[in-house]
Amino acid sequence: IDAIGTVRTGGGSGRAEEKTLNAILTEMDGFRVRKDQPVIVLAATNLADRLDEALRRRFDDIIEVDKPDKEARLQYLEREVMKRQSGEVSQKTLQRIAGQSAGMTIADLERILHQAGVKAARKESPLTDQLLEEAFEEIRMGEAKDLPDRDTLTRIARHEGGHTLIAWLGGNPPVQVTIVGRGGAGGYMEREADETRIIYTKADLEQRIREAMAGRAAEMIYYGNDEGLSTGVSGDLSNATHWASKMVREYGMSDEFGQIAIRETAHLGGSADGPLSAKAAKSAERIVRKQLDMAREMLEQNRSHLDLLCAELLEKNRLTREDLDSILPPLSGA
Repeated sequence: IDAIGTVRTGGGSGRAEEKTLNAILTEMDGFRVRKDQPVIVLAATNLADRLDEALRRRFDDIIEVDKPDKEARLQYLEREVMKRQSGEVSQKTLQRIAGQSAGMTIADLERILHQAGVKAARKESPLTDQLLEEAFEEIRMGEAKDLPDRDTLTRIARHEGGHTLIAWLGGNPPVQVTIVGRGGAGGYMEREADETRIIYTKADLEQRIREAMAGRAAEMIYYGNDEGLSTGVSGDLSNATHWASKMVREYGMSDEFGQIAIRETAHLGGSADGPLSAKAAKSAERIVRKQLDMAREMLEQNRSHLDLLCAELLEKNRLTREDLDSILPPLSGA
């Protein structure tokens, strides 16, 4: 419907489109109500915010169709895999992909299955867990990169091992960790998204920052305070800074500012680049620094587990939740 129903601008260039819209509005107002011959108008759009308000008012019901949740994604994957009679895909793999595909549409999942099917056809094999997982990672993260030299790979393993161990010790077990680079990442650790959760505590956000900084903490343990500073922390640092800044500026979670939102203080004479903002940045940096120090201390206390984790990563390139269960201490509260 947005092809003819966008907001009217009043400009000359859109006069023909506005005439069409006005005609539709007039027709919809003029429908007679007859129980034996009801007129039902259905329209669909992906650009609801661009529709003309008068047009929106003509519809009695507006139904938002959200992206599928985990259960819907799982049902779709199960149904489609069942259609492929030669497939050998396990329920565990389907559940993992359904859990890690938060934000994807059915069309995205369809592309993944198609890609997996192409891979299977090329190999003249049935659809397997490995082929489906490869297709999933390629669609989501990009093609796998060639493995770097041994020293670089070892550094990546130690970095990702740090993330993984701090997440594990914090009660947030990853579903996978890999040192195979894809897209802009040299390796990555991943947890299943909690799609139903909307509220986080100060401790939750501190854990997020601690996990983000754990890769750098691990590098500092293995390579020292200076050589442990590498460019591999770029994305992690952005993530940690994001949450620390929100804690200070929006959530009232810093000792320096207490229960105020910095972004709401412009009426007090503040500015985006004034002394108040500089003080907020320093407060956020202290939060990040504290969590970096905590991550390093926790990793040093669990050095044997970190060493084992890195060794396993270097041997297998990718570890699943089941692998982690076998080499790391029992989860807290498990």
